[in-house]
Amino acid sequence: MNSACPRKRSGAVWPSCWADDGNLYAANGDGTGFTLVNPRPDPVWDIAVSRIQGMPGALTGSTLTTRISQTWKTGRYNRKPTGMVCVDATLYMAVQDLEWEFDDAPNATIARSTDHGATWTWDLSAPMFRDSRASRSRRAPPEPTVVNPLPWFFTGGRISTRTARVKCANLAAMRPRNRLLLLVVVGFLALWGAFLSFAPSPEVGTSSEVSAPPRPRASVSSTRPPERARDSRAELRTEERPIVAGSVPPAERAPPAPSPRPPRPEQGQAQPSDEVRSDDARLRVRWGKPGLCEEGTRPLVDREALLSSFVAGPEGAGHIRRDPDLSASHAELAREMLERAHRLLRMLLGERVDAVRAPSVFLYSSVEQLVSAACVNRATRGYYDGAIHVAAERDLGESLLHEYSHHVLNQLGVRKPMWLHEGIAMLVASETWWQDPRLGLHDWLPEGHLPFEALVDAFPHTADELFSGAVYYQSIAMVFFIRTRGTRPDLGALVEQLARGEVSARSAFAYAAGREGRALHEAFRDYVRILPVASLPGAPPEGRGVGEGR
Repeated sequence: MNSACPRKRSGAVWPSCWADDGNLYAANGDGTGFTLVNPRPDPVWDIAVSRIQGMPGALTGSTLTTRISQTWKTGRYNRKPTGMVCVDATLYMAVQDLEWEFDDAPNATIARSTDHGATWTWDLSAPMFRDSRASRSRRAPPEPTVVNPLPWFFTGGRISTRTARVKCANLAAMRPRNRLLLLVVVGFLALWGAFLSFAPSPEVGTSSEVSAPPRPRASVSSTRPPERARDSRAELRTEERPIVAGSVPPAERAPPAPSPRPPRPEQGQAQPSDEVRSDDARLRVRWGKPGLCEEGTRPLVDREALLSSFVAGPEGAGHIRRDPDLSASHAELAREMLERAHRLLRMLLGERVDAVRAPSVFLYSSVEQLVSAACVNRATRGYYDGAIHVAAERDLGESLLHEYSHHVLNQLGVRKPMWLHEGIAMLVASETWWQDPRLGLHDWLPEGHLPFEALVDAFPHTADELFSGAVYYQSIAMVFFIRTRGTRPDLGALVEQLARGEVSARSAFAYAAGREGRALHEAFRDYVRILPVASLPGAPPEGRGVGEGR
């Protein structure tokens, strides 16, 4: 396991937790975290908070801050992180005073962060737990009684503050095996709290299904926004009723870092209509159309001839066909990733996923080969048209997780809304590309998102890359919003209601969010302002804290 961890790190203890943004957050004592300094500070930083992203073998970490809590007792004491839990978008950390010789830990408190670890707040007047006198001595000092608000009573993924009387036990007076047992019990309670933080709210009903938290993975979307946008066709406004304009000719020269902000009308952008245009080609769901091509359009190559040349996979993977230039190991990897995707979607949506039949899968040798045989944009890494088509040259695992999600939802009878399709697919694939500040998405979404109505039919695979990036980003934000702020956060229950026709595709977001009209718009706008921004290599950590303007 240690070989899979980032090697450029410094510190000890490392309590950690998953957060709603799909990242792992951890704190260390006696070190600089992932921001290594040469020579090391003297004294070494006693505490640091970091964000960890990726999967084993490709993990990356970035230190967010060292400004958390304080030492309450004067003398040779420093801060030590002792526990951490994430509840929705809020992080909680227990921090204690620890003597340099480790013989005394008299005080402890709990700090809170609402901007994914960038800044922390705590009661500056006094520690929550004080004068415990825990030490290595065999003396048995009195057990003080303190009154403190304990933030670990969970209700349906939210946290409620209760006032309770807690006795700080003298750990030194306990037998070693009893101390170990206490640590096991405390660890179990912490894990149980994390489990409950992702459970459906009581308002959802009697469903016992548990939604799977997003898992951190350094990846890109199967139709990831490119480094350079070819055109800008989305007219995004900050008015109460934002709209989508019709298509316009591609821009002659795009900026190096794409942003969903379109050119101004005087630069050649078509004047927007008063509402979402029903004839906008970007708002046509094309599930089931071979190569996602509409009538009258054809891919660059003979698609049928190309696919007929693909060879079947090994035993157990006969439904997976690959380009002859690819090895059988690609098909085996695809089979393993599809099994993983099935497990994740079963956790997220429930046992009904087991009724879904295995899809046909086509593995292409390159992105160019895949794009040439379909009617998709040039940034596409994979697509679903009743079968799964993915390029094997990069991000194969993430693309399969993404496209298998589309397959499952279609098989369950849910063709729309597209924001739910793309949001669930990105959630299952643990995609984090949308956090890259160079894309400009974080600056755009709080100021003027696409109309929620447009996200019902928006089909990013066949739209221009700029519009696609905006659709993907807003889709994952809408799914996160439902899971953390909605009154009906159970995605499995929502999918079942959509399949039964109890909820319409157009009303699904408002239904799950528990809000409508201006209230929904304002609540979503406030939420997306705290979505994280990934730190770039060599750049200082960035975050969007409320009131900080980032």
